[in-house]
Amino acid sequence: MLFLFTLIHPTKANETDSLFQILDETINKRMYFFKKKEDHLFQLKKDLAKAVTLEDQYEYSQKLAIEYSYYINDSAIHYSRKSLQIAQVLNDPNQIISAQLDQAYYLCYSGLFHESHKIIESIEVSALPLALQRKYFRTTIYVYHNQTFQLKTSPYAEIYKSKLLANITSYLEIGDISSIEYMSILAYKFYVEEKYIESAYVVNQILKRNDVPPYTRAETLFNLGGLYIRAGVEYAEEAKITLIKDAILYNQLAITKNSPLLNLAILIMDEKKNMVRANNYIDLAVEDTRVFSSNHKIGLAEKMHSTIKQYYYARVDKQQSTLQRFIAILFLSCVLIIITILVLFFNNQILIKTRKKLSETNDQLRDFNRIKEVYISYFLHQYSIHIDKMTEYKKQILRKMNSGHPHEAIKKEVAESINAKRDLNEFFLAFDKSVLELYPSFIEEVNALLKSDRKYTIKHNHKHQRQELNTELRILALLRLGFGDNKEIASIFRFTVQTVYNYRSKAKARAINEDTFEDDIKNTCN
Repeated sequence: MLFLFTLIHPTKANETDSLFQILDETINKRMYFFKKKEDHLFQLKKDLAKAVTLEDQYEYSQKLAIEYSYYINDSAIHYSRKSLQIAQVLNDPNQIISAQLDQAYYLCYSGLFHESHKIIESIEVSALPLALQRKYFRTTIYVYHNQTFQLKTSPYAEIYKSKLLANITSYLEIGDISSIEYMSILAYKFYVEEKYIESAYVVNQILKRNDVPPYTRAETLFNLGGLYIRAGVEYAEEAKITLIKDAILYNQLAITKNSPLLNLAILIMDEKKNMVRANNYIDLAVEDTRVFSSNHKIGLAEKMHSTIKQYYYARVDKQQSTLQRFIAILFLSCVLIIITILVLFFNNQILIKTRKKLSETNDQLRDFNRIKEVYISYFLHQYSIHIDKMTEYKKQILRKMNSGHPHEAIKKEVAESINAKRDLNEFFLAFDKSVLELYPSFIEEVNALLKSDRKYTIKHNHKHQRQELNTELRILALLRLGFGDNKEIASIFRFTVQTVYNYRSKAKARAINEDTFEDDIKNTCN
C-alpha cells in the first residue's frame, strides 16, 4: 500500500496563491463563459429545429439534455422527455430504454425519486443488451446516491445504502474494467465503504488519462476534493488545491451543478486573509444552485447552515480562550487589549454577516423544501381527526346532559356550539384552497382528460372569494395525493364507502379513457 503515502505531494504556499488568482480571474469572466454556453445551446436548438429526420432530432435532443444536465436541470428533464417521445415514434426499444434511464437520472436531481424509481422498476434489466445493463445499474446508483444523501439523517438511509451497494456490485460484475465509468464506480464503492484514500487513488488514476471528457474531468476533480476533505486534516492543503483547480474548470465550462466553490469556501473561511473571498464564493455557490435546480438548492442551504454553524461555535470557543488569556495579561498592555478586541470584533462582524446571510438564504429556500403530498396528507389527517374528536365530544356532552346532570339551556347551547356539519364545510373550503394553491392547474389538467361534453364547471364561492371544488373533484384530488383506498377517502370526507365508490365511478364515466383515468389523475400537475 505504498500509494497511500505517495498520494499527497507537498505544495508551496505561492502555488495556492497563484491558483486563487487564476480562479478570481475566471470568476470575473463568468458572464463571458455563461454567454458562450448560452450561444452553444442556442446553436444546438437551431440544429434541432432544422433537423429533418427523427434520428437527427433524437441526436440533438440528447445533446441538449446532456448540456443542460450540467447547467439547468429542469431543461435537461424537458429535452430527455423529448428524446423519449422521439424514440417511441422511432419504435427503437434500445433508444426507448436509454431515454427512460436518462429521464430517471435527471429527475432524481430534482428530488423526484418516486418518479425515478417508477421508471427504473418498469425496466426488465435481464432482457437488456450488455451496454444498457451497464447504463441501468449506473443510473440506479446515481438515484440511490442522491436519495441516500438527502436521507442521511433518516433511519431509512441504511436501507437505501444497502441497495446502493448491491447495484454497485451488479455493475462491477459486468462493467468494462478499462473504462472511465468502471473506475469511477469502483472509486465510488470505496467511498461508500469509507475507504477514502483507496477511492482517491482510483480517482487520481482516472485524472491521469488523456481520454477524460471535460465535464467528466470537472466532476471527477470535485469528487477528489471531497475525498481529500473526508480523509482528514492532513489532506486539507491538497483538498484546497484540487477544489481551486476544479472551480476554475467549472467556471470555464459554465457548470452550475455541485459547485466546488462551497467546499472551497468552507476550507478557507478560517483563514483571515481569505474570509472575504470565502463569503464571495458562498454567494456564487448559492447563485449557481439557484440556476441549476430549486431542490438541489435546498441540499446546499442545509449543508451550508450545518457547516457554518459548527464553524461559528468553534470560532466562539476560540475567541473565549483568547479573551481569557488577554484578561490574564490585561495589566501589561491596555492598548494591546483594545487593538485585539477591535480585530476580533471586525472578524466577528464578518462572521455574523456571513451567518445572517446564510440564515436569510435558508429561510427563503425553506418553502421549497416542502414535499407537497406529505404536507397535504398531514393536513387532511389532522383536520379529519379534529372533526372526529369534536363529534365524539359533542356525543359525550349530550350523553351526560341526557342523564340529568346539566339543564336544558346548557344542553342546547353546547349542541349549537359544536357543529360538525359547519366544521366539515370549513374543512372542504380549506381543502379546496390548499389543492388549488399547490396545484393551480389541477382543474384544467383534469378537464383535459375528460370528454368535451363532460368537463367540470367550477363553482365560485363569492363569500370567500375563491373557487370551490365539487365532491368528484375533491375525491380526484385525494387520488392525486396518493389516497387510493375507498375506506380511507370515506374516513377523510365523512362519506360511506359506497358513496365514494359511486362518485369515483361517475368521474371515471366522464373520462376519454376510463381504463387509465385514475392513473392519469395521479400523474397530473407534475
